[in-house]
Amino acid sequence: MVTSVERVIVLTRLETEEPVSLTVRSGGLRISTDARAAVVRIGGGVPTRACMIGGTRLEAGKLRLTASVAEFAGTVKGVGGERGASWFTVPAGALPEQSREELVGSTLFVQTGDGAWRAWPVRRIEPAPDGLRLYSKWRQVGFEARLADRWRLPVTVVGSAVGRATK
Repeated sequence: MVTSVERVIVLTRLETEEPVSLTVRSGGLRISTDARAAVVRIGGGVPTRACMIGGTRLEAGKLRLTASVAEFAGTVKGVGGERGASWFTVPAGALPEQSREELVGSTLFVQTGDGAWRAWPVRRIEPAPDGLRLYSKWRQVGFEARLADRWRLPVTVVGSAVGRATK
């Protein structure tokens, strides 16, 4: 016997460059976020789980997610590759050292010369003499890095009403 109906609410603002606060109401529940994308799972009329991508806050009832930064971004210094590996080079201090391991598996967005944004997987992150390498291909898995002007790496936060938020 089903005692409650579960709902999933998805909010997006993928086309805007600047953060925009978005608030919606659904079934008496207020959801507010500045994230590029957010998903809230509702069970029994209350938020049970949520995910926020590229934002600093998500509030859904008593469920709250926060991040100190929405994304890391900057200028691409160059691209490179060798035997089964390919990478984008960004300035050495572009990512805090403690965040690097957490960001492996994320999606790196790069803006190419034609102005289009394209997505690349982050397979590995390591310091190099010319900056910080964000690998889009490692050990033959992934995609070749291509010339790009700008980059951004949105932070993802997931949490539940029972557990604690994780980045």
